[in-house]
Amino acid sequence: MKRHLFRLTVCVCLIAALFCAMGSAAYAASDYFTVTLQKGDTVYSLCKANGLDYDKEKNAIMVLNGMDLESQLSFLRAGDTIKLPSKVSTAPTQNVISSSDKVEYYVIPYVIEKGDTIAHVYWLWGLRFENYAEDIKSLNGVENLDLLYVGAIYLLPTTAENLKTDVYTTVMSHVMQRGETAYDIITGYGVDYYKYLAKLESYNGGKDLAKISAGEKLLIPLV
Repeated sequence: MKRHLFRLTVCVCLIAALFCAMGSAAYAASDYFTVTLQKGDTVYSLCKANGLDYDKEKNAIMVLNGMDLESQLSFLRAGDTIKLPSKVSTAPTQNVISSSDKVEYYVIPYVIEKGDTIAHVYWLWGLRFENYAEDIKSLNGVENLDLLYVGAIYLLPTTAENLKTDVYTTVMSHVMQRGETAYDIITGYGVDYYKYLAKLESYNGGKDLAKISAGEKLLIPLV
């Protein structure tokens, strides 16, 4: 029995290692370079210093470094090393990303406190709540924004870049062209279409992404 458990544990470890290796194997050594963080460095500042657009490259950075969550990029400290993609991306699906794509908004997780209303939060941010109401409902799967629970986390979109916190999601906007599929566009950004399908649909008002047509706007959260 013990021998069987030991073999099972070894198999699980090997499989996990294989998946990690597959994530970084998609990039040849010439596709990235390694940087050691100095005191005060952040991944964002390193990208800027090396001519990289953090918002466009963060998914590639996560893959290169075997990370699952963007928040892990904030945990790096002086002395740590990180792999950054070369300035010209060589990802095989890069050709489906259009130069006309733009950041639609940023999504911030907000913890509801006693006395909060969503409208008041946006007022404090200097934004009109009405401009975001439908997106808030879709992102959070709710219809009534007046019924809030203290401690609940709401995903709140904002177009104000200065409101970004350490933990946020960048949402790109793409206008579908004839012959394109949502799958191709989304995977072109390095997002796992099937793994995040429910989340992707919530960002697009619950639409069936397989049926989205030319001329419609597709929102891609860079999860």
